[in-house]
Amino acid sequence: MHRKATRALFGLMDKLAKLGRRQVFGDCETAGMQAAFGLLFLRDADGAFVRTRMTDVSRQLDISKPAATQMVNRLVEQGMVERVSDENDRRVVYIRATEKGLGIVGARMEKNLALIDRVVDRMGEADANALASLLERFFDAMVAETEEEK
Repeated sequence: MHRKATRALFGLMDKLAKLGRRQVFGDCETAGMQAAFGLLFLRDADGAFVRTRMTDVSRQLDISKPAATQMVNRLVEQGMVERVSDENDRRVVYIRATEKGLGIVGARMEKNLALIDRVVDRMGEADANALASLLERFFDAMVAETEEEK
């Protein structure tokens, strides 16, 4: 078995997840607001911000519908998202980021991209590209393994 490599990768994944949460959500006050702030990052396949239904929010963030509703309520209170009724079916309500919310996300994304640029400068572009390629292979293998478990 590959226990040493497995433990090293697992530990690194945990460290990267913690660092990522701190970078993306560092100025959010609570863990609940961290997840709520995640709503603002919901995008379509082309990377455009989308309006989404509460069911999709709970599924995307892997939380219950009541928890998703609480998070959305907090973001609505802060003016970061708004609820919008469907034009054809008033029972359907979408969640959409406001200009304020998009501005906050845009500023955070710029800050994160600048950090990654500095890291790439420190590592060197060739090593960064090699790492990206290896991580892509690792990700693909993880997806394949989790799919096989289903």
